Amino acid sequence: MRALLTAMVFLCCALPAPSVRAQVQYAVYAGGGYPYASATKSAVSNNFIVTPNAAVLLHIPVGKHIGIETGLSYTVKGLINDDTLFNDHAGWGLRFRLRKKLDYLGIPLMLTWRVKAGKQHDLFIGGGMVYSFMLRGVTKGYNWIFSPNGLSESGWDEPIQPVLIPDRDLKISQEYFFDAGLKLQLSYVWRGRYGIRLFHEQSLYSYHTPGSGVETRLRYTGIALSFGFPRLP
Repeated sequence: MRALLTAMVFLCCALPAPSVRAQVQYAVYAGGGYPYASATKSAVSNNFIVTPNAAVLLHIPVGKHIGIETGLSYTVKGLINDDTLFNDHAGWGLRFRLRKKLDYLGIPLMLTWRVKAGKQHDLFIGGGMVYSFMLRGVTKGYNWIFSPNGLSESGWDEPIQPVLIPDRDLKISQEYFFDAGLKLQLSYVWRGRYGIRLFHEQSLYSYHTPGSGVETRLRYTGIALSFGFPRLP
């Protein structure tokens, strides 16, 4: 009950005055980014790859410079990791590539600070949380076996099961269905409508590789173009 009352008080304080609500802006974002990860008990090569991101966001001013931003976002996270398991001088070798692809639908809750840089130029600095829900995921593996007789290749696909709490004893790939992450962003808006944004997201939860004890935490650095309506004053 106390938590509910606290949330209601916060919402009442956060809602802008009627004169400010007229300045609310909707914006559509689309772009690409670099998904990568950090891991415990293992090194991750983090090969470069570009995946899409998109969002429909609502910017609510609550003061002259301060605003709240929320809405829906779509981000494709994951990683590509290369590893050479063995490679001797007799011509034998095994190279392994692992790719994880995870699609997330997110709800950002950001606090922004607006800086006027001229009549037609605005900068927005923001930070906060993004609450994400995994839509689907897949792990793809590729093997290259080198021998004196030549090269052989093989590959496999395995779906990643979204669960509330992963079971580390199961020999299947699992991932948290819900992921809360930190987000930082810097936006430039021209003529109150056309924008470009740089942002970084860092997951607070980790997923594990079955049977290995390796914990992997996802990160994403992206860029997006935007169009907002109505025009910012």
